[in-house]
Amino acid sequence: IEFRQPHFLEAIIDYGSFRQASVALGVEQSALSASIAKLERVLSMHLVSDRDQALQPLLQNRIDPVIAA
Repeated sequence: IEFRQPHFLEAIIDYGSFRQASVALGVEQSALSASIAKLERVLSMHLVSDRDQALQPLLQNRIDPVIAA
């Protein structure tokens, strides 16, 4: 895992889109998408879903209880 990938994922979730996150981070959208795709391959799982036009973190239900503990 590259140092910037978790930061990129957090920005995508916070901003709700790859485009807005790429603008906020000052990186090309294609670079951001490629970085997240690489992270998904390393982890062998999808991390975000953009079906229905709304970006949703797929692990949110698993992450929230851990953070709350």
